Amino acid sequence: MTKTIKWLLIIVGGLAALLVAAMILVALFVDPNDYKDRIARTVQEATGMELTIEGDLSLRVFPWLGVDTGAVRLGNPPGFGDEPFVSLNSSSVSLQVLPLLSGSIKAGQIDVQGLTVNLLRRKDGAANWEAIGGNKPEQQESAQGAADGSGGKLDLSIGGLSVNDANIVFNDLQANKRFSLDGLNLTLGEVSPGEPFDMEAALGLASSEPQVKAVVRVKAVAALDLDKQIYELRDLDATVSAEGDVVPGGKTDVTAKAVSVLADMGKQLVTTEGLTVTAYGVDVAADVAASELKTGPKAKGSLTVKPFDVKKLLTALGQTPPETTDPTALTNVSLALDFDYGPAAATARNVVLNLDGQEITAEASMIAGNVPSYGFKVQAASLDLDPYRAPKKDEQAQPAETQSADPASANQPLLPESVQEQLRKLRLDGQIKIGRLKASPAEITNLLVLITARDGLLKIEPASFTFYEGDLKSAISMDVRGTVPNYGFNADLNGLAIGPLLEALQGKESLSGKTNAEAALTVRGNTVDELKQTLNGNLRFDIHDGVFPGVDLAGVMTKAYKSLQAKADGEIQTQEDARTQFGLVQGSATIVNGLVDNRDLLFKSPFLQADGAGEVSLPENSINYLVVGAILASTEGQGRGDKADYVGIGIPIRIKGNFDNLHFWPDPVKWAEMIAKGALNIVGDGANGVLSAPGALLDAVTGGSKSESGGTDQPAEKKTTPLEDIGGAVKGLF
Repeated sequence: MTKTIKWLLIIVGGLAALLVAAMILVALFVDPNDYKDRIARTVQEATGMELTIEGDLSLRVFPWLGVDTGAVRLGNPPGFGDEPFVSLNSSSVSLQVLPLLSGSIKAGQIDVQGLTVNLLRRKDGAANWEAIGGNKPEQQESAQGAADGSGGKLDLSIGGLSVNDANIVFNDLQANKRFSLDGLNLTLGEVSPGEPFDMEAALGLASSEPQVKAVVRVKAVAALDLDKQIYELRDLDATVSAEGDVVPGGKTDVTAKAVSVLADMGKQLVTTEGLTVTAYGVDVAADVAASELKTGPKAKGSLTVKPFDVKKLLTALGQTPPETTDPTALTNVSLALDFDYGPAAATARNVVLNLDGQEITAEASMIAGNVPSYGFKVQAASLDLDPYRAPKKDEQAQPAETQSADPASANQPLLPESVQEQLRKLRLDGQIKIGRLKASPAEITNLLVLITARDGLLKIEPASFTFYEGDLKSAISMDVRGTVPNYGFNADLNGLAIGPLLEALQGKESLSGKTNAEAALTVRGNTVDELKQTLNGNLRFDIHDGVFPGVDLAGVMTKAYKSLQAKADGEIQTQEDARTQFGLVQGSATIVNGLVDNRDLLFKSPFLQADGAGEVSLPENSINYLVVGAILASTEGQGRGDKADYVGIGIPIRIKGNFDNLHFWPDPVKWAEMIAKGALNIVGDGANGVLSAPGALLDAVTGGSKSESGGTDQPAEKKTTPLEDIGGAVKGLF
């Protein structure tokens, strides 16, 4: 056995010696330049492309088998012009000899200088690279065997790679587009199977359609395992500087860094560790794991957007940032979330949005299918929206323009058919929950909104919150399952302090009192006119123990009575600090096809009680209403008593016209009718006394109207007519 091994070693050593001797003889007696014509002819016969070796060839044989070239030029196939297909200024390639005996390939340093590749597709679709793309059947079988792993293991290593000033151009005449890779400089350290190596690259990219130019720089430590199909980049540091029409903002610099980016193609898995991307002044950190890349990409991981300035971001993107009441609003925004993505479903969990110190948490999900399903939850302990409102414009500098309504707009579809079709396919479950929400003039607490959508039926139920001491609970629905949209609205309001609300809305003191209201309404249609004509339902309201500022209603009724009695339009003096306290304002209405019918309006206050009845036509934008006010002789109960408890004088006031031009006046016809029926005394047994001395009663109620001289007061300079005074009072109240 020992002798056999000894002889084998002698034979191998002898063969190696013969090989070395043969290579030395080749180097001594063979000049590779003698074969340039033969090489060119062989390439011409195989591809139809002319090869020109302009510089000398230099051959090295031991311990490295290598070739150095000068300038080389490979022409285009016939019909593709005179520009070379491939050209280079110089190259150097070498292989170590002895590892070849063991089936390994160990290349030395590979240097390529001034490589240029011109790829061309003609208008007829033919491409110049097709001349070298046709493998023979046996070559295809060999390539397939290597791809499926049936061939032997390839042990390949490279001493290093240096590519300087390489350029690749793709000119697609068929699509009228041009792409180029310019000035590529690529440097690789020593490459061995499974061993890390340094890499550094810089290149320019350009495209004609879309018009983009970019410079890319990459530096990393790479590791390749070709047998296991594992590729890794460590300590990645990459930058991209791009500009062009399609680049948001016209220009940007993007940097990417990562501890590791690993692609295991055998397992169809890509993972990142410590990945950060910076663009437009925004820093994004992510850890991602992507799997099943071929069968159905899936990904999961976390994403963090570090605090950034939204206004600066929009400016960098070429957009105009919004003006905000608070100049510092939107300058400190951050986001963090975990996510899962797959072909069948996607979720975002643990979402935390920090909006200038205000924290909003959320989660969202999507389930794919023929009818995708969506869900979300949004929650915040406190949220102030006032800093994000647009500043108020200077009304004097920019006066409001009077615009007339466009009649055609009333017949425009409110929901286009395309939107209705999307709603019919929408499946949604959403929840919004906010402990305190400030959006001037309202500040609400305990906000809860639940939203569901199924096959064209959208419900917001409940939508409840507390504001200005009142609790509101409502339910809203929109049904587009049929050909005509249907809407429903139900609301229940309890204990609203309406005074602070109206003052916040109007900027001045207004009607006050504790308010309750109920509404149950339905409507159908897809235009404003249709909605007006199909509104149906019921509503009710009552306001307790409040104040109506700006007018003394009892005084107004007194003046109106005197005007009616005297059949005169004499001017009367008003009081700037006038106000009316009341105990109750209440009413209800039924609505049928847009016609609002109210028969029980009731107003009670000291010295005054009013009843109202009439109709409001929404389709015709008109109102026909009668208010009958009674001057009372008692203040007991803040006007909460029944009519039977008082003796009073009825004053009829007519309200009529369209919404843009309402008219108010004491109704002499109704007055005469009331006189004829003995109804001036609304109820009770004191009709004769009241009718015989109405002026005395009125004077007692209002404190008298005589001057020191004993005569009646003369009108002051600033006066109004009873019609104007009553009209303003009633209009402001109702």
